[in-house]
Amino acid sequence: MKKVGFIIISVTILALSVFTSCKSDNEDYPVTISFKSASAIDSVYDHDTYVLTGKVVAGGPIQKVQFFRSFPFISGQDETVMAGVTKYNPGDTCSFEIPIKDITYQTVIKVVVTQQNGHQDVSSFTINNIPVNINAYSGIYLGGWNSNYGSCLDAETGTMKSGSAATDPVIAPLLDAFFEDGKLGSTDLDSMYYDNVNRLKDTGMRYNKTTLTAADFDKIRSDVYFKEYTAPLREVVIKEGDVVFYITKGGKRGLIKIITMTDPEGDLLIDEKIQK
Repeated sequence: MKKVGFIIISVTILALSVFTSCKSDNEDYPVTISFKSASAIDSVYDHDTYVLTGKVVAGGPIQKVQFFRSFPFISGQDETVMAGVTKYNPGDTCSFEIPIKDITYQTVIKVVVTQQNGHQDVSSFTINNIPVNINAYSGIYLGGWNSNYGSCLDAETGTMKSGSAATDPVIAPLLDAFFEDGKLGSTDLDSMYYDNVNRLKDTGMRYNKTTLTAADFDKIRSDVYFKEYTAPLREVVIKEGDVVFYITKGGKRGLIKIITMTDPEGDLLIDEKIQK
């Protein structure tokens, strides 16, 4: 009888062990999916790559982690699976860094974590695309009275023109800015050398200083960062490092970065950005 009792107890313990194991395998556990960005939304310029970075922390073993990208261009298919995480800790954590290439529309990335029992936890991250709607022109030289460069700027094309172009009936209407005496202006700033004879009528260009830095200027590829600025000045005093906002006679908005100025009447080197 003692032997039979021992067998019964052993079977009972084994059954309870199996039951407990099955219960553990089928039990859901908490899962946290976090992203490096402060909020579950971010932006990137058209056609750029966004690197989605984050971490999964789970209360139990992770079976797999998958990533799905919104894909609205094929009828009947609203998302496509991406390469996911293939390596993670045998226990309960994994970090991910997934490049999302060629962002051209609002893109939603869905992160799906599958627990050992098949239960799934989901979190989403939205990437907005910012249209690149400005033209950029680099390394434009203008010159004052003591320079061999021309004083005038055609802002639409980012090209330097000579001061004498102010009297050319074909070229003069294309001119926007005039450099002299450490200033950018909308009229002939050389007129003081010609007994105040103004060769260039008001181009309609208007200016204003900004608080943008040279580094800010370099990063800008959309007018969303400056299209609300105002420009009340016909001329503006400039120095190296300034970023000047302007509005052309035709209403196009843009920025000029002052790179170097040898002296107020010398050589001026600028970069320019203007709405398309």
